[in-house]
Amino acid sequence: MKIILPIFYVFLLFLFLGIEGSMAQAQKLNEKELIRDVRETKNVNQKILRMILLGEYYSVNNLKKANDLRKKINAIVKQEGLQQTVEVDLFSAKIFKLQRQVVSFKQSVLPYEKVDLTNYSKAHQYEILQNIGYHYLAENISDTAKMYFNRSLAIAEKIKDYSGICRNNCYLSFNEMQQYKKEAALNYCNRALDAANKSKQKIDFAFVYLFQSFIYNYFSQPDIALSKELLAYSYAKRAENFPIMTIVSLQIGDKQVDIENYKEALYYFEIALKLATELEDLRLQGVTLSAQANVKRILYKLDEALVLISKSIATLKKVGNKYELGKAELNFARIYIDKKDYREALVHLNNALNYQKTKEIFRYKGIVYKKRNELNNALYYLILSIDSNDVNSLLDKSFEVYPMIAEIYEAQGKSKEALKYLGEFVRLSQKSKGNLAARRIAELNELYRSEQRDELIQQQNNTLEKQKQERELSKTKLENISLRNNMQTYIIIGFIVFVILATIIFIYRNRQVAIQQKRKEVEMSQALLRTQMNPHFIFNAMSVIQSYIFENDVENSSRFLVNFSRLIRLILENSPKNFITLETEIEILQKYLETQILRFEDRFDFEIICPDELLFDNVQIPPMITQPFVENSIEHGQLHSVPNGKITITFSKKKDMLQVSIEDNGIGRTKSEELKISTEHKSMALQITRNRISIINEKYNAAGYLLISDLDNKHKTGTKVLISLPYITEQISAN
Repeated sequence: MKIILPIFYVFLLFLFLGIEGSMAQAQKLNEKELIRDVRETKNVNQKILRMILLGEYYSVNNLKKANDLRKKINAIVKQEGLQQTVEVDLFSAKIFKLQRQVVSFKQSVLPYEKVDLTNYSKAHQYEILQNIGYHYLAENISDTAKMYFNRSLAIAEKIKDYSGICRNNCYLSFNEMQQYKKEAALNYCNRALDAANKSKQKIDFAFVYLFQSFIYNYFSQPDIALSKELLAYSYAKRAENFPIMTIVSLQIGDKQVDIENYKEALYYFEIALKLATELEDLRLQGVTLSAQANVKRILYKLDEALVLISKSIATLKKVGNKYELGKAELNFARIYIDKKDYREALVHLNNALNYQKTKEIFRYKGIVYKKRNELNNALYYLILSIDSNDVNSLLDKSFEVYPMIAEIYEAQGKSKEALKYLGEFVRLSQKSKGNLAARRIAELNELYRSEQRDELIQQQNNTLEKQKQERELSKTKLENISLRNNMQTYIIIGFIVFVILATIIFIYRNRQVAIQQKRKEVEMSQALLRTQMNPHFIFNAMSVIQSYIFENDVENSSRFLVNFSRLIRLILENSPKNFITLETEIEILQKYLETQILRFEDRFDFEIICPDELLFDNVQIPPMITQPFVENSIEHGQLHSVPNGKITITFSKKKDMLQVSIEDNGIGRTKSEELKISTEHKSMALQITRNRISIINEKYNAAGYLLISDLDNKHKTGTKVLISLPYITEQISAN
């Protein structure tokens, strides 16, 4: 896990504190309507209010236009000799926050600290107090920030502004996080989530999940943070909020770098760059270019990395953001270190220090001096990287430079100092390994719980099978008792007649038993094959419900449970049957796909095509024979990650055979293999379905088959599954 500095969170905070406020009215209108209102309004004061509303719209769609509008509003106020209104000040503060202009933001906010706020509306009081709280939160003046946020929260609760309640609780959680109070921070996030459930605004949910991701990242739980980031991205996308989508894409990309999944990292960085370009946010463009350059450096594509980092610095200089320029110059230096051009590396490290002084820059400067064999300079900066006070101690890994310090002391003949740093390195590294071990234990514990659930299900299945066998045995015993009673009656009637009848019955019964036994074996084989698929599907669905309950997402969990309960009922009613109607199979598929769409937040679509003649013929089909391939399309085709992901299921009749086609435009089989996606379940599904088709072919003397191919042979993308089955109607299946 890479080192995360508190100042990074301050800049994240300044981004997201700007993506809030009175967007409700602006979002109800489109850009053309807002522009028309501005042009048609003649009164200057009313015109300014209309321009602010348009600026609110641009604040999440085009930052350059929003800033241009801010300048224009202030020019009109000055030209017309109007008094600066609170609406203008609040809008200016919002834009300054989005642009990370800390000084300008402070100048627009702090004067209100000495103003009697009772002269303003409750809504304005709430926003002013929140802005002042922002300032102190960014300065990490915890008690003062908390006081202002609580005052703002009280007003929001009084006027029942649930979005305001949600945001204040998010900022209070951030404040607790900066004081290393994890539980308190998460409690505030839970309160924010309750408020979001009441406001029902998608952007509020995006905010809560985003701040939860900050907390889990801050406390070194990247796996949970990633799940929160994905939720934040999903809600931000539905709310059409580009800034949050951009930052979340960057954060996910950073995590892919941490786990050395560089192809995925570049994918998310490309998304972030596209969004930042559409938003016309030069800072985010520069940050993304720097992140891309770092990945290219890691892949040792140093020339490409130099081109990207040069663009990054040129872009960031236009906005003058020192923090991001410092990070970009550090990346520039790391590229030259890899090129073994230590002179140029020092130039860029010195540039980085002009923008910010962080332990990471000191560490790399020490490393460069060591490579140049300038040991005194190296020792100075390496020790400075440890003593630097900008480090979050919970995430500090500065001890990694201890062996280098020890090596320098050893070279200088100072064995005592060398031994001291080596001992400290061993102690701290063991502590770090302990944290990793604790996380691994948690993972193993979760795996164990999963295995326990599987074992419990298997025990339940075994119990049901045993009960079934006992019922069959009891039935057979009753039949035998009845038969013996009849035989005694026949003996009374006549021994000879009994012998003749018994012989006839014995021959006939053996013949029937042989026929029935063969049929039962075929039907039982088919039933056993079905039971291998149903539990897998049911537990996938249950895990989705569990995640919604964990997220306290009442609305989605309720919708999911309604669909899932109907689906389970259909499965329980139809799974024991050898055949069901095509109409029922389609209904099961629809319910299944609807639950999966809920699971993946509407990131793919589906279509089921079935001619009316098949429904009129009452065509029969083995239950859930298509479901494993639909599941593979979603899970292994990664439809949620491709643009316009879609599954198309087509039923048709061809030469007295029922043709079932399942097509998806996913990543394809080749890329799935490259990404090392598990093929175990896919192989099982293939084998099970082929076995089911073989049993049906034997029973109905048919020539059904299963074929799988790429949808796009040229690009090796998408997958097409073709299942051919006997064309069976209700009358045929009854026979």
